[in-house]
Amino acid sequence: MRFRDLRVFNDALLGRKAWRLVHKEESLLIKVMKEKYYPNCSFLDAALGYKGSYSWQSVWSEKSLVKEGVIWRIGTGSTVNIWNDAWLVDEQGRFVTSSESSSFSHVSELINFDSMEWNTELISKHFNERDQKCILSIPLSLKAPKDTLTKAFSNNGLYSTKTTYMLGKGCNFDDFHQVWMYIWSLEVSPKELWEDSGCLSLIDANLMNDPCEFLASWKKRNVKLQQCAIFLAWCIWGERNHKVFNDKTTLNHVLLARANRLIEEYGLYSKKVHVVFGEKRPRSSKSWKPPPEGVIKINADASLAEEG
Repeated sequence: MRFRDLRVFNDALLGRKAWRLVHKEESLLIKVMKEKYYPNCSFLDAALGYKGSYSWQSVWSEKSLVKEGVIWRIGTGSTVNIWNDAWLVDEQGRFVTSSESSSFSHVSELINFDSMEWNTELISKHFNERDQKCILSIPLSLKAPKDTLTKAFSNNGLYSTKTTYMLGKGCNFDDFHQVWMYIWSLEVSPKELWEDSGCLSLIDANLMNDPCEFLASWKKRNVKLQQCAIFLAWCIWGERNHKVFNDKTTLNHVLLARANRLIEEYGLYSKKVHVVFGEKRPRSSKSWKPPPEGVIKINADASLAEEG
């Protein structure tokens, strides 16, 4: 599972419980906990308090971990602070970069609720070009739903034990996201690895957003090429973990040689395991038959061994 630090892994699991306190407010258990421990605020703003149970203290201790790597999905904007909360999305991060203004504090103050559109005049006056672009790209619904807290670096916006574990190990996801985009913009590893191995032809940028179509396109390619791509992807993933957790890197030609060696070893292994047996021998004409009527037949068997 690659969870090497059990203490951080346990914190990530507790964080899932804390995440439920934020999103499952209709649950009877969470209603009871809210009434007892944080009746006048949300869980993320709750204080530890006195005489809390061991369970409450454990879950509360993971609040800071849960708050990392989150982003608000804007509904009405009434609960989202413009200057302190994460609610923008681009390669520069999740927070507003403009100078703070005392004229307004919540996102709802930037919305024209009559038409449910952004107040472009106010936004252009107080925010820089980057922030304007990010704010105006956020869609607003006429249904005016509640603001929702989501995970910024997951495909579905839900809590992930894996990403929380990485945060617990000290990974800065904003920096990680920027570095990842920078790496893939360069004409170097891991793109060079795909090119040197001959597997670059398998990467179709037009299909990257549809995993099913992307993998289905591989069926039309050479089997050896598919096998090479799979082992190469596995080596790159292992190298990525080696860099994140141990801060060590491996040269491209070494990784490529490792992938080729794995392909060769797997081929030898397959030959030994998936043996093609010869033709089956014809069944003997001698077979057991029931005795004729009125005759008793006794079947016996014996075994000889050198010991005993």
